[in-house]
Amino acid sequence: MNDASAGSPTEPEALGFESVAARLGGRGVLNGVSFKVGLGEVVGLLGCNGAGKTSLVRAATRSLRPDSGRVTLGGLPVQSLTRRALAARVATVPQDVHVPFPFRAGELVLMGRTPHQSSFGFESASDLAIAREAMERVGIADLADRPVDRLSGGERQLVLFARALTQQPDWLLLDEPTAFLDLRHRIDLFGVVREFAESGGGALVVSHDLGLAARVCDRLVVLAEGKVLAEGEPRDVLRPEILDRAFGMAADIFDGPDGRPVVVARLAGDRVRRRVPQDSSGPDC
Repeated sequence: MNDASAGSPTEPEALGFESVAARLGGRGVLNGVSFKVGLGEVVGLLGCNGAGKTSLVRAATRSLRPDSGRVTLGGLPVQSLTRRALAARVATVPQDVHVPFPFRAGELVLMGRTPHQSSFGFESASDLAIAREAMERVGIADLADRPVDRLSGGERQLVLFARALTQQPDWLLLDEPTAFLDLRHRIDLFGVVREFAESGGGALVVSHDLGLAARVCDRLVVLAEGKVLAEGEPRDVLRPEILDRAFGMAADIFDGPDGRPVVVARLAGDRVRRRVPQDSSGPDC
């Protein structure tokens, strides 16, 4: 991890969102969002489509400039950092990315070293070793020589994740990183994210997988209509009334074997049947 001495002496080292508000196409997508992601923790960002999750990630990487409020690293506005300096500390895994040129997977992963290289851009033996280790850590070392445009959506997602690890950032911003992955690879990826945090990094994970988010994340932040609806530990956030407001979804919440909440969504038919008065002579189903 990078030296965390850039912020003010009294400012805890964190990726901070301070009253962030932004509009896109005349519509407010973020409306005063405030929370922090500290080093050593994984924070899950939840919400329905259009809630503002991706916009918040874009604000953190300067792809979207807030109309008001600010995003900070250790108390310093990200707008005050050069793009190279920001990329050296924050790595992003987007939902998907179009690669116009058929780079090999290994070449794309190695691009994660760009913020740490000289202006000449020549990779060193150390850069190659870091990229190779990241691919092995994600389980895609065998894809190194495969053209990216010939990979499946899930394989491409893992390549982007390995590229982010190759940046050796302080923070990972993951926007639906498991969208194209099967269950085993979802669990493996979240396991690597957990290891990243335990080694001193911080991660913000946008996810629709409430079950995995509950198991992996230290805290959850729920967005609704561009505002923070709820924030806290998974057991405090994953509650039926909050899920109903955030997703329009009825759900039952149970304690899992590890004490973390398990979310079971009710099917639409179940919700309808529960509203229909039951004939006392028949079964209560």
